[in-house]
Amino acid sequence: MTFMLQYWFAKHAPNNLKKIEAIFPIPGHSFIPPDRVFAQIEKKLEKIETLVEPSEFDNILSERGTVFKPGRDYADHDWKKTSNAFLKPPAQWHFKFAPTKRFFITKRNNKVLVQGEVLYKSEVGARQSVLKNKRSIITSKLTPVVPGTVVKPLKLRDVQNLLTKHFGPNWDNDGRLTFHKNIFASAAHEGGPREEEEKEDRGEEEHLDEICEPIEDDDASRV
Repeated sequence: MTFMLQYWFAKHAPNNLKKIEAIFPIPGHSFIPPDRVFAQIEKKLEKIETLVEPSEFDNILSERGTVFKPGRDYADHDWKKTSNAFLKPPAQWHFKFAPTKRFFITKRNNKVLVQGEVLYKSEVGARQSVLKNKRSIITSKLTPVVPGTVVKPLKLRDVQNLLTKHFGPNWDNDGRLTFHKNIFASAAHEGGPREEEEKEDRGEEEHLDEICEPIEDDDASRV
């Protein structure tokens, strides 16, 4: 989030903007307008037993606000990749990241500076750059994210098991599950998982099996 603010401040903010203040309220004590909207959405979701299509979520959300979708309403970018390339790890920042409640972002000589405050009513921290050496946000470029997600084979198998459990072995004949059928069709069209992904999934599955393996009772250990 801080990198997004720095990027916008350096490249797109109006010249008369001098400072950005980002506040993290105390959980449960914010009392801001979105809280009421979230509560209304949660209340409606609690009354619905099963949601199987993303469009069902869209319909509920659109009753309380405007739904924006990546690729259709805005271009999505890999902020994490660019952030990791330009920002220092939080442990190397000039203030403690975790307890910080307010972030101030300012500019000086075309350099973006960050200041962190652990209290809500103080502004005494130092303003310094949190970029890596020889890095400038002005030269940073965002990588566009191609719409669509590659689903791992292990996740596909789990989803298929859930669909079979809830809708029966012929779940793919259910007209409500078009979204899920398209996911499996897309995975089959891509030719299946790569060898590295198969090994990773098998290793993860074996690790879970080891964790969940029951311990046999030993008569000698009983009291």
